[in-house]
Amino acid sequence: MTYAQKDSLSHNSVMLFHKLDTILVRGHRINIPLSGTISNTLKWDMHFMNTLPKILGNADPIHYAQLLPGIQTCNEYDAGLYIQGCDQSQNYVTISSVPLYGVQHLLGFFSIFNSSHFSDMAFTTSRHSASFPNRLGGELDMELPDCVYDITNGELSIGVMSSQGTIRIPVSRNSGLLISARSAYLNLLYKQWLNIDGSHIKYSFGDYNITYLLKPSPRDEIQINTYYGNDNTNITDDGYQADFSLKWGNSLFSTNWNHKFNHIDLRTIAYYTYYHNKFYVKENNQFLKLPSAIGEFGFKSTLFINNLIVGTEIALRNVLPQNPITESAYQIDYPNQIRQKTKEISFFIDYNHNILDSNFKLNVGIRSTFYHDYNNYSFVSADPSVTITDMISDCSNLSISFGTQHQYISQTGFSSIGLPTEFWYSNNNIYKPQNSQYVSASYNISLMRDMYNITSEVYYKRLFNQEEYNGNIMDILTHTYDFNDQILSGSGYNIGINLMLSKRKGPITGWLSYAYSISKRRFKSDELNNLYPSNHDRPHEFNLVSTYNYHNKLELGGTLVFASGTPFTSTKDFYLINNHIVSQFNEHNSNRLSPYFRIDLSINYYIKNTKTKQQAINISFYNVTMHKNDIFYRLKIYKGQYAYKPFHFVLDILPSISYYIKF
Repeated sequence: MTYAQKDSLSHNSVMLFHKLDTILVRGHRINIPLSGTISNTLKWDMHFMNTLPKILGNADPIHYAQLLPGIQTCNEYDAGLYIQGCDQSQNYVTISSVPLYGVQHLLGFFSIFNSSHFSDMAFTTSRHSASFPNRLGGELDMELPDCVYDITNGELSIGVMSSQGTIRIPVSRNSGLLISARSAYLNLLYKQWLNIDGSHIKYSFGDYNITYLLKPSPRDEIQINTYYGNDNTNITDDGYQADFSLKWGNSLFSTNWNHKFNHIDLRTIAYYTYYHNKFYVKENNQFLKLPSAIGEFGFKSTLFINNLIVGTEIALRNVLPQNPITESAYQIDYPNQIRQKTKEISFFIDYNHNILDSNFKLNVGIRSTFYHDYNNYSFVSADPSVTITDMISDCSNLSISFGTQHQYISQTGFSSIGLPTEFWYSNNNIYKPQNSQYVSASYNISLMRDMYNITSEVYYKRLFNQEEYNGNIMDILTHTYDFNDQILSGSGYNIGINLMLSKRKGPITGWLSYAYSISKRRFKSDELNNLYPSNHDRPHEFNLVSTYNYHNKLELGGTLVFASGTPFTSTKDFYLINNHIVSQFNEHNSNRLSPYFRIDLSINYYIKNTKTKQQAINISFYNVTMHKNDIFYRLKIYKGQYAYKPFHFVLDILPSISYYIKF
């Protein structure tokens, strides 16, 4: 190269730089906690939990999941999930894909999940592929972090009812430890709140998580996870002159191993999960114990090979249904309930394919299950699933799904209102496995460069081999008890539409949703032979969730819920026999409670707010309009006074303050 050529090259380069003008790019990052769509899987980022209103200083994942479309709003004493008209026992609730069988604390405000221990909450409304577990409802998975932190960090939240904390410790360059704990002290500060309509409550709970993450090589990830939780409740009821004691809890241990081959991903899980419930009641000279439990050893292995997903799941269960032990004037002896030991083995295959290189995508799969019950009866099912998706454009798509599904374990009992009096039992030749046929269609579109997202879903689900409990606690005290005599079998259907508009960017974010659903059941009984609404049926539901961020210094959050009242069976007449109330009822679920309405507000003031450190004070108001929402109708006799009226939560408004620190 000559000197002239070098000079020319240098001159041209300089001229290029002089011609460039300053370019300013402006935009808003996506700062809404939700990603995904209701027609597939929604993910909720746990880092955003503190931006929404808290209850007694706690931000509970399942409580906020109830604000999503397709989930019926529960009352204050029920933390269950009723997804697309299905019962909460028909859902698959997990920690890192390991199932749990009791996730509620007392009074329904809180679940067992400490949000700071998890990275995301993944929520699926219904089955769309063969890899979906053997459940008729939806799936909620609390996902654990998959990264090893370089330095020790954590967070602490101190509230008026409980405190919780999480610490993340790097053990080595490629491994780390995650420890979380939560404990309640409600009796110390709010004893007067627990004296409800002649009932005196003492209550405490605790949740403890430990997760160890190891990455021995770029291709391997090993996760060892444990959880232990317990609840302890004592209730004295002056009206019934009875003492109640409830103790229940969960424990879990799992090992997850993910390995990457050249073009294959292998995910393997081995686990054990256990739930127990000890219920005790003493009335006059009678006492009753009702222990129940369920334990499950499991193994899952899944291969991801390009467009193919192949896997197997094994669940070995040991179930103890209600096992009554009584002492009363009736001198009734009860045989011990048989331990129900069952095997459930599933194989599934999913195949994804673009149809003729067009915008149409096809997912087709089949899930085959072999189930062997404790009476040596066996069941075999083959559940196909098909999903067709039309990618209309880069920002919109239309999907249609249909198929069948089965479930081999059920839950029933006296009541799900804030008390763990329900129990699990395995299906058998008498109460055959539940199954359903479903079809759904969804449409999703993003607008204004992903600023707004609109998603809609229509579904229909036909249900078979459904069960409902038709007894009460007094039957055990006065009759020879067999829980099989109290269970009714029948069928039903769920149908509905879900609509959701979300704003994903900017200082104001949130979503607006509406759901219309019908959930009907019919059981084989002289009393229940008509089609009637299910216990959790709410035809209309409207949710509004919004947050406003002001210069990373102040955050305002609010939620609004309006929903139809749930059905209930009203009392027609009642009388007393040996100081026990005996009632005659109207047609089953022929009445409805008043519509549900609630507004919650919160303020987060950040004392410090950087990427690595945060200090904030949260002030929240639950039910700021002080609307009296009916929970249930109650027949009460107390000090010679008779009353049959709706029961409301003990406080009209629930204020709280908490301190949050992240380091």
